[in-house]
Amino acid sequence: MPEMDGFDAAKAIRKRWPNGSPHISAVTAHALEGDRKRCIEAGMDDYISKPVRLEELASALGRVFPAAGRYEERLAEVRYWKKVVLQAFSFGRAKASTRPVITSSTR
Repeated sequence: MPEMDGFDAAKAIRKRWPNGSPHISAVTAHALEGDRKRCIEAGMDDYISKPVRLEELASALGRVFPAAGRYEERLAEVRYWKKVVLQAFSFGRAKASTRPVITSSTR
């Protein structure tokens, strides 16, 4: 951000909305020891480091939106769809000889 970094932005949000302010989750490439603490001290509620893992994102969203509920079920869904997507991408990279051949007799 050109005007301020995420730490300053979190502090400004907390100052503007001292009671019932929005939930602030840091999604950052900073993954060094102490970065989580620095984010929390700046007024952020949560911290996720990049690259974001689907399980970690689902967990963070479940903490913010408990009414969306059933974290374990949601996590199972995320894991399922992650597997489906990864399989789809790996299929696209498969060698031509390993791809299924569709002919008029197999349709």
